[in-house]
Amino acid sequence: MHFIIDIKRKTLAKLILVSVVFFAHVFICKAQKVEISNTAIDDKGYEFAKVLGHNDYGFYLLQSNLSLAISNNRIGFKVRKYRLMYMDFDMNIKWQHEVENSIDKKRLAEVFFFNSQPMLVYAEQLPNDKYNVYCVNMFANGNVMFGDKNKFEITLPNDEAFDAINGTASFYDEKFCLLLPESNNDNQKYHFVICDTTLQNYVLRDIVINQDDNHFVADEFDVSDNGDVALSGILSADKKIRNKKDYENITYSTYLITAANKDAMIYDFKVPQKNIGEASILFDNDNNQLVVGGFYQTADDEAKHGIAYARYALDKVEPAIIKCFELNNATTGKVVDRIEENISSVAGYTISKIVLRSDSGAIIVAEDFYKEEYSFYDYFTQTVQRRFEYHYDNMMVISINNDGSTDWNKLIRKEQTSTNDDAVYLSYISAATAGRLYFIYNRDISLNNEVISVAIDNKGKLLDSDLLRSLDHVIIMPKYGKQVAPNELILPVIQKKKMRLAKLLFNNMSVAMLKFVLVEYYGLIFLPSLTCDPKGCSHTLLQNFIHVVYYCNVLK
Repeated sequence: MHFIIDIKRKTLAKLILVSVVFFAHVFICKAQKVEISNTAIDDKGYEFAKVLGHNDYGFYLLQSNLSLAISNNRIGFKVRKYRLMYMDFDMNIKWQHEVENSIDKKRLAEVFFFNSQPMLVYAEQLPNDKYNVYCVNMFANGNVMFGDKNKFEITLPNDEAFDAINGTASFYDEKFCLLLPESNNDNQKYHFVICDTTLQNYVLRDIVINQDDNHFVADEFDVSDNGDVALSGILSADKKIRNKKDYENITYSTYLITAANKDAMIYDFKVPQKNIGEASILFDNDNNQLVVGGFYQTADDEAKHGIAYARYALDKVEPAIIKCFELNNATTGKVVDRIEENISSVAGYTISKIVLRSDSGAIIVAEDFYKEEYSFYDYFTQTVQRRFEYHYDNMMVISINNDGSTDWNKLIRKEQTSTNDDAVYLSYISAATAGRLYFIYNRDISLNNEVISVAIDNKGKLLDSDLLRSLDHVIIMPKYGKQVAPNELILPVIQKKKMRLAKLLFNNMSVAMLKFVLVEYYGLIFLPSLTCDPKGCSHTLLQNFIHVVYYCNVLK
């Protein structure tokens, strides 16, 4: 009897899910809504801002006097200032504090977001080129707490090495990893510091690359929920080669250190007769694998191009089979090459995101990006001026099946250009809802700007709409927003020369239905709490929604 009842419950859940997906499929793109904050954000001395992260009750806005696109080791970083705001989901300020640059001889290195809280990284220099590095949280009263349990000691040659610090969190926020690069005449060293949610249990790992044999240019790194770390980039025999578009002379390589093995494994991402110069990595925590996806070009006269894809099992030492398939010119569109103009290829694209599908497939998002730099003599000021011109153009969205074959691929056509502004208003921001991927971007960063929303459904069909027209005078900062709920996206905008916040709402399944689907259909009873205010959802619930609902049967 209980068996029959259980079968009926699961069947009912499936029927309800199908109904949810059907109605979302029909109505979701027609019910987008935008709310602009009534109060402008005080940006005096803090002209740049980004949504750092969120928890159950609100979100954190990080402001700075320097562009947040500038890396730490750029000139002027030591005069950077930060201010942190905490706001509710109606975009009202609850508290704000300036972040202290130095505390008791400890210098601020960077601000990250981990385990639903802002995380500050401070360094204290010791004798013999040693540093004490602290990872601490900032509380609502503005205080931070240092202690022996949340510090680690590391040896670095100089301040510049520490200034190049970077960090990332694992998918489900179980681990956080700091990367500190170091380079000298003999070798390259990459120090990894892996901590858990307590910020008190640290594991140190190092990758050492001999300079005599080859030269490595790091591209990106990731950490798994188990504490595995991977570092990828281009490897060349010639130290002068630093351009990953130089296909013929480089190898795209990944250094992998598993939690169970301190020695790094090296996976060369290459295929005979195909030159891979652009790739990206991501840990698949559910399947205990490392996913690598990239673009290739053939060395023949026809110069065919396509995408390569592989999955490496973390509990095995043998490399996976790299699968390749061609992309036609209709998919890649026209890109601008620095030598030959208007050729059709993947050479201009950079992979900006890999999204996992629960069936061991993936969605790869790439954008055609390049930057031009040139100098000219200004007769008015009688000085030589440097000019940086940024171009963010077409986007490719490619869905890959679990066997490595192409499910579908789409080209989103756009053309964005700006000068000397660190491309604050260019590129896109994405959001995942039930059965849709949304891409939001500025069509034109002038007063005639329109904010465009393009949605791709589970079959690869494009659905676009104008979110905000020129009469709203709104320009979004797409790279500095965050999705804070299954149907909410918050990002900074400029409206009539004032910084405000915008909340984009997407028609979606109700919170009650979302919880029912997560628990009853997918059996996610391990979630400690599924309470969710309609104005915002917990980080755990949001991550599970995106990963389990969007990229499971709703997608396929």
